[in-house]
Amino acid sequence: QEDTAKKDKGFIAQEIVDSFPEAYPQDDKGKYMFNPSGMVVYLMKALQEAVAKIETLEAKVAALEAK
Repeated sequence: QEDTAKKDKGFIAQEIVDSFPEAYPQDDKGKYMFNPSGMVVYLMKALQEAVAKIETLEAKVAALEAK
């Protein structure tokens, strides 16, 4: 793109469709679309994993502070 042109940015669907197939369905012409609600399950799983890690770290900190 030219330096003065508006820049497009984002993910290339073909590169991540294998990881998040529900989020990138294809239309009748084979063009990928982004379906935000298809990401909910992945985001919830990532959040659950982050919460579990935080809880583990908080327990370790509490144990160290109790010594």
